[in-house]
Amino acid sequence: MRQCADTVKKMSLELGGDAAGLAKVEEHVQDAVDKGAEVATGGACHALGGTFYKPTVLTGVTADMMIANEETFGPVSAVRDPATVSKITWKLNTCAWVV
Repeated sequence: MRQCADTVKKMSLELGGDAAGLAKVEEHVQDAVDKGAEVATGGACHALGGTFYKPTVLTGVTADMMIANEETFGPVSAVRDPATVSKITWKLNTCAWVV
């Protein structure tokens, strides 16, 4: 996990100038943190300003978090406990936005 977070720290990504998209990314990350997820790296707007957001890795993501149930469309990776793989598989197979 640490190696993944270190690699992500070296990246940067703009959300295409979309203020609404940036607001959604911020909302999803904040919701996850408020519900117990931890930010391994990133988790904030980039110093470049505009709609740049630091590539982010969240750990400890659970099913009750927005980021686990909605498309974020931003540079955020939500990592769940591998012990819940069967539950994740079920969720993916029943989720409306998965094609």
